[in-house]
Amino acid sequence: MMKRRTPLFLLIVQAALVCASLPAQEAAGSAQPFPQMMKVDGGTFSMKDYDGSMRSVTVSDFEISATAEYFSCTWWEAVRRCNSMSREAGYTPCYSLDGSTDESTWGTPPYFNEGDGYSGDWEKWSRIQCDFNADGYRLPTEAEWEFAARGGNKSHGYRYSGSDDLAEVGWYYGNVDIDTSYFDRGGIYPDAHGKYHQDYAQKKPNELGLYDMSGNLWEWCWDWYGQSNPLEHTDPAGYSDGKAGKGSKVIRGGAWQCPPEACAVDAREALQAGMEGSYTALRPCRSLTTGRSGKTVVQADAKTLSLLKPDMANFLGSQGFLLEEKFGGATAALQGFQMATTELSREQYALATGGELLLAEGNLPATGISWYEAVALCNKLSILYGLKPCYSIKGKTDPAVWSRDASAWEKLKCDFYADGYRLPTEAEWGFAAQSGRPPPLRRPELFPTRRNRER
Repeated sequence: MMKRRTPLFLLIVQAALVCASLPAQEAAGSAQPFPQMMKVDGGTFSMKDYDGSMRSVTVSDFEISATAEYFSCTWWEAVRRCNSMSREAGYTPCYSLDGSTDESTWGTPPYFNEGDGYSGDWEKWSRIQCDFNADGYRLPTEAEWEFAARGGNKSHGYRYSGSDDLAEVGWYYGNVDIDTSYFDRGGIYPDAHGKYHQDYAQKKPNELGLYDMSGNLWEWCWDWYGQSNPLEHTDPAGYSDGKAGKGSKVIRGGAWQCPPEACAVDAREALQAGMEGSYTALRPCRSLTTGRSGKTVVQADAKTLSLLKPDMANFLGSQGFLLEEKFGGATAALQGFQMATTELSREQYALATGGELLLAEGNLPATGISWYEAVALCNKLSILYGLKPCYSIKGKTDPAVWSRDASAWEKLKCDFYADGYRLPTEAEWGFAAQSGRPPPLRRPELFPTRRNRER
């Protein structure tokens, strides 16, 4: 009895369906297949800061690969890969080094070895810039990565990307099958340490159709790793250079060798940009919003320091300045002081904090700063310009080592003899607001002179 043959046209249709269902990087017959991209509509979400607090962050529209595209790579290699994919796809490359977007001219990237540090020109490679207006492939910012991992505007609030049960959506040390018979079937690959990661898209995707954003492989982000975040809450891109993060880039998502808590959507880790590990991967994304402002790094060189130093006005002080209060009023005796002629700009804030800014907004006042942030900023500016910081907590003047605990801030002290920047007292602010000219006193015998604070 003859076997019934499947018509040729049906075989073609079946083959096409199979190829369409595969993740883009697994489709056969392509030298460098392009990622299967999923659109992420922009939105606002609460993102965990480095100290555990939450802040509101807004990201613009973008698209991101449904799966990780490339594994076992350094950050430098991931960036070069993005540029080469962009060029092959006919897009404008996003990354440039010393003005060149041709990664073939960049030379050999530096590699990081434990104990030996970097081999190669780390300073040069840390100058890589990203043009967020370009339509090419790039690494997601940390904010974009987390927004996508949470499911974007479709998020159900899961702890992991797509579920509260990590085993449903990701591979981690609790469910990695190390059956060596899988080697021949291509299901598991050993890494340098004898551990294993799985093929992509074997688990359930998240709300946006993205696979493996929790577990399996750590994924590189654009951001340098740091202990605080810059001013911008819209499309933030982290620290402006690698010195703040000590050469480390942010990695997200966890990996096969990680416990569940490392695979949560808000978990972050740091890895040297030049460190190669078979537990790291690239998940490319692309900007979609037209007119998105490119971010330009503010470098704290001598010229920039000169241009951005606050312009100060001199006030000689007064022995009879009227200070209005809730009950009646009082007069204050003020010593001479200087006060900035304008509010601090976003450009100055970015310089002091090591953050990035939108140049179009560089001259606008820096807004959304708490009193605590303002105090820390004054000390940062003082340190930046070689002045003696005014504020201290338990004798320490460097805000980088200050505790975030509220009880520690109760011990904050101000040295009014220091020549650094500080917030004005209420009396100084009022005196400066009236151009340093005390108004005539009304019945001065009813307004005793307030003793000047100890200085």
